[in-house]
Amino acid sequence: MGAPRFVVAPDEGKSIWLEGIGVDFEVWGEETGNQFSIVEHPIEPGRLVPPHVHSREDEFSFVLQGRVGARVPEPRVAAALRGGSVIPVPVPWTGVADADDFEKQLSPLRALHVRYGRGSLKP
Repeated sequence: MGAPRFVVAPDEGKSIWLEGIGVDFEVWGEETGNQFSIVEHPIEPGRLVPPHVHSREDEFSFVLQGRVGARVPEPRVAAALRGGSVIPVPVPWTGVADADDFEKQLSPLRALHVRYGRGSLKP
């Protein structure tokens, strides 16, 4: 583990796109002794986040831009700008970036995910 970072610059980290879902790695688990990691997800409007389960870490999701509908696991709930949710191990969940009107269809959902405990996110 390297020295901890106390400031994360906008262009630091690694960014990739996986089938319409962006993954911007801001803070890696190994940078925090595997206590937590931070990832930003820009997600194309209307894009479904495939159903999945986190087996090692709980997750707090916070909406930075847009709106997301989610199943955690039931019923469907919505989180809007500045709203969030906690998804504990081993709760299955899925979500979709809302694209109800024309303006929303032009800009992606942006959500910040803080994963914590039991290993956190590793590269």
